[in-house]
Amino acid sequence: MFDTKEKILEKLFSLERKGINPGLDRISYLLEKNGNPHNRFPSIHIAGTNGKGSTASLIASILTEAGYRTGLYTSPHIKQFNERIRISGKIIPDDELVQLAIKYMQIGKSVDATFFEITTAIAFDYFARNNVEIAIVETGLGGRLDATNVLAPLLSIITSIAIEHTDYLGNTIEQIAFEKGGIIKQNTPTLLGELPFNAYKVIENICVERNSRLIQSDGAITKIIGINPDYTMQFQIKTNSNTYLINSPLLGNHQTINHSLAILALENINHYFSVLQQSISDGVKNVVENTGLFGRFQIISRCPMVILDTAHNPAAFEKLAETSQLIFPNVKFNIVFGVMSDKNVSEMLDKIKHITNLLIITQPFTKRAMPSDFIKQIADKLEITNIVVQNPQQAFEFAKSRNEPFIVTGSFYLLADIDY
Repeated sequence: MFDTKEKILEKLFSLERKGINPGLDRISYLLEKNGNPHNRFPSIHIAGTNGKGSTASLIASILTEAGYRTGLYTSPHIKQFNERIRISGKIIPDDELVQLAIKYMQIGKSVDATFFEITTAIAFDYFARNNVEIAIVETGLGGRLDATNVLAPLLSIITSIAIEHTDYLGNTIEQIAFEKGGIIKQNTPTLLGELPFNAYKVIENICVERNSRLIQSDGAITKIIGINPDYTMQFQIKTNSNTYLINSPLLGNHQTINHSLAILALENINHYFSVLQQSISDGVKNVVENTGLFGRFQIISRCPMVILDTAHNPAAFEKLAETSQLIFPNVKFNIVFGVMSDKNVSEMLDKIKHITNLLIITQPFTKRAMPSDFIKQIADKLEITNIVVQNPQQAFEFAKSRNEPFIVTGSFYLLADIDY
């Protein structure tokens, strides 16, 4: 089975070389050929520049703690493909993954289906055949033409909007908001995180056109109470319905928004899925164990202090800097940094310049990675002290040997390339 799985996944990953090809025709064809499994379970659909993974995982963890059979579809994975597709915390087994991958790759040949379309079909089929009671589904890229946008969800959530993936989503906040707003469905409520005003207006107009009730995250008032000795964060969330006291392993002011979105989402579907406060508390506390959520300012060592963070765009790097100062005031970090070639590296590094002691530049093992020497040129222009250690594992070991606090960040791919 191991060999079979590896060979099948190798064929599946080879489709990534074809690149991204937005559109819903191919995914619709794949699903229709198999009885439209995506119509056999209710869902919550989540888009956003940042925060969608945390929000999706929080909702899924809480529903799992409440006893519901909960599907969770996220991307990308860190160590193994199966991580993308879970039911009540458990990853898809190899035998079902192989069976579904073979089936959908065969069907997909005739329409030249992409890697993400086949992966999405696998997830939806797996959820349907295993009778999930609800699925929490994160978009891959954008929203309007994303393969996941065949769903008819109970609720759509847009966590945040910032400039990203301009080749596919547009060069302005308004264009990107239009693409992410594509997940808004007729007569279906939409929950929003904190959006720039121009993005909010675009989303508001789409909601009016589609008769979608618009729910804003500022309907929940959050207050950080403090950071616990075990580096969990205690905070209060007050909604129109309840007051929640939360202890969370997810750190940072921005995470209070993601928790608010998760709680507001559950309050707005409570006529379908009833959830007690204890399930919310347990779901938040156990979110990492229940969902495999990884690399959200995740402290994996205290001596030296080692933090993993999946920030991979300027907006996320701004939050990374804010969180580091919240948890570790006046501390500067060595930064192990690798990034994809389509990112605004200058702006990313500028956001963390003031918390950087030494930038350790490396290059993830993917063709999409930005060459280290190019990153070095940018760092030099920003007058950031830096060194190139080409191999990601060696970069990690070098940082660890200095016995100084450090953060590994810049790309999911970088975190996947390192053994901790």
